[in-house]
Amino acid sequence: MRQDRLHSLLDLAFQVPEILYAVDSTTAEGLRDSQGDLARQLEIQETALSSWLFTYSVKGTAPPIVSGDLAVGHIPKPITSYDSKNSIFNLTCETLCRICHLLVVESLSKMVGHTSPSISPFPTPNTSAIDLRNAMIMLEEAAGTPICKARVMSAPLHFLSGYYKRQEDDAGMRWTRKTKEALKSQAPYLHWDALLPWCLLTLNEIPHYDADPYA
Repeated sequence: MRQDRLHSLLDLAFQVPEILYAVDSTTAEGLRDSQGDLARQLEIQETALSSWLFTYSVKGTAPPIVSGDLAVGHIPKPITSYDSKNSIFNLTCETLCRICHLLVVESLSKMVGHTSPSISPFPTPNTSAIDLRNAMIMLEEAAGTPICKARVMSAPLHFLSGYYKRQEDDAGMRWTRKTKEALKSQAPYLHWDALLPWCLLTLNEIPHYDADPYA
């Protein structure tokens, strides 16, 4: 199950940059003839990512974040039901998938607006961003130590803050800024900008050894 979860996710994640690059190029050059095909590719990618989440997302629940929570910077505590032994691995996978999903849905919302006047059946970018935030809350709790928290949270904070900046969402930007500052204060000895390449270290297959040789 662990290998299936990771390999299927990486297969999907590696497709996202190419699609997003094509969307940016097409939008910049105003190639309307290509937008329909790209919208369909994004729809397929969104469906695949949603399917992965349906199959593999951590079976835990976090109280939904509502607009009032954003305004006051309230961070609800999740109610978790996952196996703590695998929680960091599972939640790192989930946040990576939700990052990809947010980027795809954001591009899809722009593309569908250009190609079809109908209401999109896909989640809104804001819904996807809220889902990512809920997963991040659980991931931070599961990480435990300040170093691990900073490492695993660096990537989702990077992409979520970028989304909020593009949307000019002041409340969302305040949340990401406060969360980042809180993490940095717990581990002031870390160079934050150097953490991003290490954010997926949890996905490496590291053998687990028993600390007690006589156990």
